[in-house]
Amino acid sequence: MYVQTSATPDYTMGYGEEMLETQLRATAENSAKFLLPYLRPGLRVLDFGCGPGTISVGLARATAPGEMHGVDMEESLIEIARSVAASQRQDNAIFHVGDVTDLKFEDSFFDIAHCRSVLMHVPDTVAVLSEIKRVLKPGGII
Repeated sequence: MYVQTSATPDYTMGYGEEMLETQLRATAENSAKFLLPYLRPGLRVLDFGCGPGTISVGLARATAPGEMHGVDMEESLIEIARSVAASQRQDNAIFHVGDVTDLKFEDSFFDIAHCRSVLMHVPDTVAVLSEIKRVLKPGGII
Protein backbone atom coordinates (compact mmCIF):
# COMPACT_ATOMS: atom_id res chain seq x y z
CA MET A 1 0.00 0.00 0.00
CA TYR A 2 1.50 3.32 -1.00
CA VAL A 3 0.37 6.76 0.02
CA GLN A 4 2.09 10.04 -0.53
CA THR A 5 0.40 12.95 1.12
CA SER A 6 0.79 16.25 -0.56
CA ALA A 7 2.07 19.45 0.90
CA THR A 8 -0.68 22.06 1.29
CA PRO A 9 -0.62 25.68 2.43
CA ASP A 10 -1.73 24.46 5.88
CA TYR A 11 0.51 21.39 6.09
CA THR A 12 3.77 21.79 4.26
CA MET A 13 5.47 18.56 5.26
CA GLY A 14 3.52 15.77 3.59
CA TYR A 15 4.86 12.25 4.14
CA GLY A 16 5.32 8.93 2.45
CA GLU A 17 5.53 5.18 2.91
CA GLU A 18 7.88 5.07 5.91
CA MET A 19 5.74 7.45 7.98
CA LEU A 20 2.58 5.56 7.05
CA GLU A 21 4.13 2.27 8.16
CA THR A 22 4.94 3.86 11.53
CA GLN A 23 1.39 5.18 11.87
CA LEU A 24 -0.12 1.80 10.99
CA ARG A 25 1.67 0.23 13.97
CA ALA A 26 -0.02 2.62 16.41
CA THR A 27 -2.98 1.19 18.33
CA ALA A 28 -5.17 2.44 21.14
CA GLU A 29 -3.38 -0.03 23.40
CA ASN A 30 0.15 1.20 22.63
CA SER A 31 -0.53 4.86 21.84
CA ALA A 32 -3.61 5.91 23.84
CA LYS A 33 -3.35 3.63 26.86
CA PHE A 34 -3.79 6.62 29.18
CA LEU A 35 -7.28 7.13 27.74
CA LEU A 36 -8.55 3.55 27.96
CA PRO A 37 -9.73 3.73 31.61
CA TYR A 38 -12.11 6.56 30.63
CA LEU A 39 -13.73 4.70 27.74
CA ARG A 40 -16.98 2.84 28.18
CA PRO A 41 -19.76 1.56 25.93
CA GLY A 42 -22.02 4.22 24.47
CA LEU A 43 -19.64 7.18 24.50
CA ARG A 44 -19.06 9.43 21.50
CA VAL A 45 -15.36 9.88 20.75
CA LEU A 46 -13.59 12.22 18.33
CA ASP A 47 -10.14 11.28 17.04
CA PHE A 48 -8.91 14.42 15.28
CA GLY A 49 -5.94 14.04 12.98
CA CYS A 50 -6.77 10.32 12.96
CA GLY A 51 -4.41 9.38 10.13
CA PRO A 52 -4.89 5.77 8.98
CA GLY A 53 -7.34 5.03 11.80
CA THR A 54 -5.54 2.27 13.67
CA ILE A 55 -5.89 4.07 17.01
CA SER A 56 -9.42 5.17 16.13
CA VAL A 57 -10.60 1.60 15.59
CA GLY A 58 -9.40 0.64 19.07
CA LEU A 59 -11.25 3.62 20.54
CA ALA A 60 -14.36 2.55 18.63
CA ARG A 61 -14.07 -1.00 19.95
CA ALA A 62 -13.86 0.25 23.54
CA THR A 63 -16.92 2.48 23.20
CA ALA A 64 -19.22 0.29 21.04
CA PRO A 65 -22.11 0.69 20.51
CA GLY A 66 -21.18 4.38 20.85
CA GLU A 67 -19.72 6.32 17.96
CA MET A 68 -16.10 7.08 17.17
CA HIS A 69 -15.57 9.77 14.55
CA GLY A 70 -12.13 10.12 13.00
CA VAL A 71 -11.27 13.32 11.14
CA ASP A 72 -8.22 13.97 8.99
CA MET A 73 -7.54 16.49 6.23
CA GLU A 74 -5.85 13.89 4.02
CA GLU A 75 -8.38 11.94 1.94
CA SER A 76 -5.96 9.07 1.20
CA LEU A 77 -5.55 8.44 4.94
CA ILE A 78 -9.31 8.49 5.50
CA GLU A 79 -9.67 5.85 2.78
CA ILE A 80 -7.12 3.68 4.61
CA ALA A 81 -8.91 4.30 7.93
CA ARG A 82 -12.22 3.17 6.45
CA SER A 83 -10.53 0.04 5.13
CA VAL A 84 -8.96 -0.70 8.54
CA ALA A 85 -12.36 -0.31 10.25
CA ALA A 86 -14.09 -2.52 7.67
CA SER A 87 -11.43 -5.24 7.97
CA GLN A 88 -12.02 -5.33 11.73
CA ARG A 89 -15.82 -5.05 11.35
CA GLN A 90 -15.86 -1.95 13.50
CA ASP A 91 -19.06 -0.38 12.18
CA ASN A 92 -19.15 2.35 14.83
CA ALA A 93 -15.88 3.84 13.48
CA ILE A 94 -16.90 6.63 11.12
CA PHE A 95 -14.29 8.62 9.20
CA HIS A 96 -14.49 12.09 7.65
CA VAL A 97 -12.20 14.25 5.56
CA GLY A 98 -12.20 17.60 7.31
CA ASP A 99 -10.51 20.56 8.90
CA VAL A 100 -10.15 20.38 12.66
CA THR A 101 -10.70 24.14 12.91
CA ASP A 102 -14.13 23.78 11.25
CA LEU A 103 -15.72 20.52 12.41
CA LYS A 104 -19.15 19.62 11.03
CA PHE A 105 -20.58 18.49 14.37
CA GLU A 106 -23.10 20.07 16.73
CA ASP A 107 -21.96 21.83 19.88
CA SER A 108 -21.40 19.47 22.84
CA PHE A 109 -21.54 16.37 20.61
CA PHE A 110 -18.58 14.37 21.97
CA ASP A 111 -17.74 12.91 25.38
CA ILE A 112 -14.03 12.52 24.59
CA ALA A 113 -11.61 14.03 22.05
CA HIS A 114 -8.26 12.41 21.26
CA CYS A 115 -5.31 13.33 19.08
CA ARG A 116 -1.81 12.00 18.61
CA SER A 117 1.01 13.98 17.03
CA VAL A 118 -1.30 16.66 15.67
CA LEU A 119 -1.08 19.91 17.59
CA MET A 120 2.54 20.61 16.73
CA HIS A 121 1.67 20.54 13.03
CA VAL A 122 -1.25 22.98 12.98
CA PRO A 123 -0.63 26.67 12.31
CA ASP A 124 -3.19 27.86 14.89
CA THR A 125 -3.31 25.62 17.97
CA VAL A 126 -5.69 27.99 19.76
CA ALA A 127 -8.22 27.73 16.91
CA VAL A 128 -8.01 23.93 17.01
CA LEU A 129 -8.47 23.72 20.77
CA SER A 130 -11.34 26.24 20.64
CA GLU A 131 -13.12 24.07 18.08
CA ILE A 132 -12.52 20.93 20.14
CA LYS A 133 -13.92 22.71 23.19
CA ARG A 134 -17.02 23.62 21.17
CA VAL A 135 -17.77 20.02 20.15
CA LEU A 136 -16.99 18.53 23.59
CA LYS A 137 -19.74 18.16 26.16
CA PRO A 138 -19.27 20.10 29.39
CA GLY A 139 -16.89 18.02 31.49
CA GLY A 140 -15.66 16.19 28.39
CA ILE A 141 -12.14 14.78 28.24
CA ILE A 142 -9.43 15.80 25.81
